[in-house]
Amino acid sequence: MNEYLRQLLEVNYLLSGKNKLYNFEEWKTGKRPLFIVGLSGAGKSTLGRKLSQDYKAEYIELDSIDKKFRKQMMKRYGLDRWNEKINELTYQHMKKYFDNLERSNRRVIVEGIHILYYPDYKYFKGKSVIIMGLSVLLSSLRAFKRNKAKYGDKHSLYEIIEDILRNQRDFIKRLKKFEKSI
Repeated sequence: MNEYLRQLLEVNYLLSGKNKLYNFEEWKTGKRPLFIVGLSGAGKSTLGRKLSQDYKAEYIELDSIDKKFRKQMMKRYGLDRWNEKINELTYQHMKKYFDNLERSNRRVIVEGIHILYYPDYKYFKGKSVIIMGLSVLLSSLRAFKRNKAKYGDKHSLYEIIEDILRNQRDFIKRLKKFEKSI
């Protein structure tokens, strides 16, 4: 736990602050997708819904689409867990989905942590992107509050916090790599 707390303090400073906008003005004036990415609990959904109202844009929660597609593929292949084949099919599906959004010439907002699992971050270079800048500590607390019911009494408080921080640590690595690529 000390290692997680140490990293939390180190990285909290780095990711705290304002949202980072890439090509946002182009999105506001045109008809193209806007991708919103950030840590769990960072406020992606809240921002996405607000922007969709303010700019009369379609709002898409990528995490729901991703999970639904994965479940369909698992059922099709008779699997009870995700595996590399399911991941590969999901990435192919996501790429087609994004390409179709680009061609549709609609103003769309796509938000979700699953953007960080897209295999080629260079796809997002030149695209309209918002990287949420909420601190690791606050987003972890929000994620804990939101997921508390999911964990129930099966796990100790320590196990729940450790799981959330482990996930956040992975997301932070992916976010840094994502931002470098775009």
